[in-house]
Amino acid sequence: MRAIFLALFCLSTGLACKRAQAGPCAFDLGGVWINASDERYGYRLEDQGSQVTGEFFLRQPSGAATPRAPGEAAVTLALRRDGSALAGTMRSTALTAAGKSCEVEFTVKVGTCTPEQLQVTSEMTAPLDEQCRRIQNLPDGGPVARDLAEFLWVRPGK
Repeated sequence: MRAIFLALFCLSTGLACKRAQAGPCAFDLGGVWINASDERYGYRLEDQGSQVTGEFFLRQPSGAATPRAPGEAAVTLALRRDGSALAGTMRSTALTAAGKSCEVEFTVKVGTCTPEQLQVTSEMTAPLDEQCRRIQNLPDGGPVARDLAEFLWVRPGK
């Protein structure tokens, strides 16, 4: 009965009642997060339940975003809550050996999380051929290992 009342209340008042999160990190991840070891790096996230999207930005000492250079592409994040994982991609640019700029998706996964901090594992680089495709194998035929790094993201002021 209470759920019906709440739904009717939301509809009648025009409020956007947000549904509770499900799965990993079952709380609202929306807002700004910063790299705990280097506060110049910020991440603005929007939590839509099963999907979390966002954008990386450089921070000024005041916390304000540093404007991107003209023509500089945004670095975006797209994560999904799927079963027991919160993972997805970070879309950015990378250079080939000859210096060609390519759009690349890097893997990102959130490990442990609390409302105050996220442990994030992210792919840092990706070797590319001149057609902007990932190089999958080394010259000897072995697989190219993923270049992963771990970061701790925290809420500003925490």
